[in-house]
Amino acid sequence: ILVAASPGGALSNYYCHLAGLDTALSVVLTAASSVLAFFLMPAVLAISLPVIPERQNIEINVLALVVRLLGMLVLPLVLGMLLRYRHAEAVEASARVVRRLSLVLVVALLALIVLDQWSTTQRIFPDAAWISFLFTIGAAFLGWLSSLLMKMKSDQRYTTAVEFAVRNAGIAAVVAASSMGRPELAAFSALFVVFQFPIVVGLLGLNHIRRQQPFAK
Repeated sequence: ILVAASPGGALSNYYCHLAGLDTALSVVLTAASSVLAFFLMPAVLAISLPVIPERQNIEINVLALVVRLLGMLVLPLVLGMLLRYRHAEAVEASARVVRRLSLVLVVALLALIVLDQWSTTQRIFPDAAWISFLFTIGAAFLGWLSSLLMKMKSDQRYTTAVEFAVRNAGIAAVVAASSMGRPELAAFSALFVVFQFPIVVGLLGLNHIRRQQPFAK
């Protein structure tokens, strides 16, 4: 529930960029989901957690969560837009370095979570694998179907599918450790990204194969 309630992750932008999809659409969807998450994530967690059987006394500090989401979602988004507007050339010049640095930081974050919660990681490994698989396939299908109903182009359909599936694991990990006081829950967020990677790559591979067809649209 925590991962599903999180906004779209910036990794989706990186995936779409590397695959030659509609990166601009991916960025817009990520930004929109980040803004929506600021309002919806506290509500979803506050409503859903109390009704989960055997929830092991998981509590959520809604006010603390709102403050953290403001600092980790809304403010970086606004600052990034301002920088892009006022210093467009400098942003373009540093884009490649920033993308690579961001990827390195994401990998480092995942590694730190796994090492810190090694025993939990080993225990939940099998369950995390099949849950991540089902969630990714289901979310990607919903994204693809939604864009199909809106009559988007093929590349935009695959972009939307990736965006629906990829979650912001960093936000989920921080919320688990700080607002919930349960750092061990962050282990699932890290495993989710690891297990999801080959599935997304496979999805992008299907799109690449489609592009090789004579009448691909």
